Amino acid sequence: MRLSQYVGKIGLCLGLGLLPIMAQGRSTYVTNGGEYPISGSIPGDQVHPHISINTNGGYLVWEDNFIDSRGFGIGALPLNSGLTKIGVPFRVNQVGKGDQERPQVALLKDGGAAFVWQGGRQGFQHIYIRFLNASNSWLGGDIMVNTLASKFQINPVIASLANGNVVVIWSSFNQVRDGSMQDVYGQVFSQTGARVGSEFQINQTTPFNQRTPAVAALNSGGFVVSWVSEMQRSGPVDNADPNFLYGPDNQPSVDIYARIFGASGVPANDEFLVNTGRDTCSTPSVASTADGSFVIAWAQRDSAALANGWDVFARPFSASGSGGAASKLNEFLQRDQYNPKISAQGNDYLVVWTSVGQDGSRDGVFGRFLIGDGSVAGGEFRVNTTVVNSQMQPAVASDNAGRFLATWTSFVGGLNSFDLFAQTYAPADFAGGSAAAVYGAPVNDPFIHDDPLPPSGDGGSTGTGSDNGNGLAIDFTIPDVSSTILPNGLALAKGSYNGLCYDTNGISPVTSGYFTALTTEGGTYSAKLILHGATYSFGGTFDANGVSIKTVVSKVGAPLNVQLQLDLGGGDRIRGHITTGSRAMEIFANRSVFKKGTNLCPKAGNYTVVIPGSADSVNKPGGASFGTAKVNALGNVQFTGTLSDGTKVTQKAVLSKDGLWPMYANLYGGSGVIVSWVQFADLAGSDLSGSLIWSKAKSSQATTKFYSAGFTNKVELMGATYTTAPSGPQTMVFSGGGLSGSVTNQVTLGTKSSSGSVANKLKWSVASSTGLFKGTIANPSTGKSITFQGALLKKGPTGAGFFLGIGQSGAVEITPAQ
Repeated sequence: MRLSQYVGKIGLCLGLGLLPIMAQGRSTYVTNGGEYPISGSIPGDQVHPHISINTNGGYLVWEDNFIDSRGFGIGALPLNSGLTKIGVPFRVNQVGKGDQERPQVALLKDGGAAFVWQGGRQGFQHIYIRFLNASNSWLGGDIMVNTLASKFQINPVIASLANGNVVVIWSSFNQVRDGSMQDVYGQVFSQTGARVGSEFQINQTTPFNQRTPAVAALNSGGFVVSWVSEMQRSGPVDNADPNFLYGPDNQPSVDIYARIFGASGVPANDEFLVNTGRDTCSTPSVASTADGSFVIAWAQRDSAALANGWDVFARPFSASGSGGAASKLNEFLQRDQYNPKISAQGNDYLVVWTSVGQDGSRDGVFGRFLIGDGSVAGGEFRVNTTVVNSQMQPAVASDNAGRFLATWTSFVGGLNSFDLFAQTYAPADFAGGSAAAVYGAPVNDPFIHDDPLPPSGDGGSTGTGSDNGNGLAIDFTIPDVSSTILPNGLALAKGSYNGLCYDTNGISPVTSGYFTALTTEGGTYSAKLILHGATYSFGGTFDANGVSIKTVVSKVGAPLNVQLQLDLGGGDRIRGHITTGSRAMEIFANRSVFKKGTNLCPKAGNYTVVIPGSADSVNKPGGASFGTAKVNALGNVQFTGTLSDGTKVTQKAVLSKDGLWPMYANLYGGSGVIVSWVQFADLAGSDLSGSLIWSKAKSSQATTKFYSAGFTNKVELMGATYTTAPSGPQTMVFSGGGLSGSVTNQVTLGTKSSSGSVANKLKWSVASSTGLFKGTIANPSTGKSITFQGALLKKGPTGAGFFLGIGQSGAVEITPAQ
């Protein structure tokens, strides 16, 4: 995993469990006796946490390499009024492609929350926001915050304003095109996700980088933003004289600046300098108290004693931006104290930071209280109770009723790697929360592995199959055909085509199908459409513009009005549109271009494929579906698979010249479907991937053994070239499917693909020629044998599969042993 450099011997070094007085400011704050695992034990790494709370609880959010199936995703947990977790984590980001990182969350004035993060392909990320309303339902999907899409944006921060809106601040690369690098921008949103005005620039000085912003709401209704500014106080930085020495007013600078804004984003003053020295500064954090004043904390490099590394400073400011004296907060000076975070309530502040080596074992989290004028209240103290391995990346928030909550990531080892821990600070006489649950996981998206469902439909939970109301769409933009018409366009377009037909606004068995066509040099064509379990054959002629309009008699209702557009500019594709009754569907098909001897398919080979399941194995298949895909030299794909409810699937298709596989299978006699555009590409985590939707309609038949209520899953399919099975020690985990708890076994994949463990009566084998595995294991509760099956991958997790319990599908996951 990405943070594996922090691996060390696992152990605990607990405190005495007392309630020591930590600081004396306006109030006396004591701990709750020790840290607690605020997120619980979660597979993978949970890092870069952020929190937002009030007296009713709130949300914890983090960056997670397990919660979605493609790179890093954004995980979250609701907290009750006792500041402990509710239920299981949910996934925030709707789009799973690329990496979703650096999340923050802000509670909304009238209930609910707004989540913000940077997401997309590394080096090309943008800022996204998603809103959860007071009824714990998503208000739509991911919203791209930034306007400019041709440059990357990073490091978002968010604050809730007094009028109920939220403001998002971020860094954007070279947006003003004036020779600058990064600049800082902002955008205000309403509680319902609507933009309030347009985005606005924060910094006035633009050369070099203005980056790494922080933001805090002010009681006046506005907000204050702080950021890092490079070279703003510098003189000539490119002097060619090797003996040139910069004077006090003529040297490179990396400073902290700030600026105050009104609620709509109109600046209330000019930007102003925060730090008072000349040392290099980084990572500002800002918080405001009830009287409108605020304190900015930051890290500052000690240039006079380089062995001391970085220190943490703070400086108070009045509501108008008039600054007081800056103070060094850390008393331990050796090595680095960095990445401070600050929160306020009443007239008190708590600052926490990461300190290297201070707690005796790698990184630790330390803190200090301040009072309203920015002066320290008591000495610094250790926040984490456990000191073995790394505790780092702290975050802090207050409920504005007496409590501070600090959280951080800590290495625990094994499958769970980095988990999140927390510590509360409150007055000694604080009564404590009642553990009431106001905030919750999204009611229409409570699962870890599924892509979220929009709030406008039932998400396929009833699966009636009678409409497309679930609103669940494939993450794929259908390209337009070329507007160019070549003289020999019909001849160039001659060939066979295959592709998909579906409603781009929502997938259901009724509105999803498979399309094939064969065209001639003269413009005639014959086509076939498989839709809702029925096959329609029709033909016609494309006109000089490549257009054909056809009415096809439906076998179940209104006629199908089909309009096709053939690409006459050499684009090798057909686009189409179908209307029938109140439904509308799009067609997209690619021409087969691979030929023997002259144009062989570069993706020819054998692949194993895994389709993740849902964390809710009661209402949806929880295990991973799997299969094999064989691609020959002509681009023909033969897929053979098993879905995690036991359904067998086969399909024949053809890859496009761009490596697109139109994956489609009609299921359950027309009452179910799987649909995906699978992209073959050379990726770090897989060789093929795609956004896949699996839908099953509700069944009234008592003989339906699994999931008769119907469901709709949206997941990210993955696959990789398969030659021989992976080798080495592995961890095999069974979960869901009616098990009383997860079952873990340590197994070994050898050169002959055999297991090396019989724990829990585990017996299994791997077909070395295909990468498929199967076996049995005893249910610890009943002793009865469970049969499981799945596939190994050469990239990504080692393997995944499923087993069938009583009416449920459970998950089998295989990962390298830690």
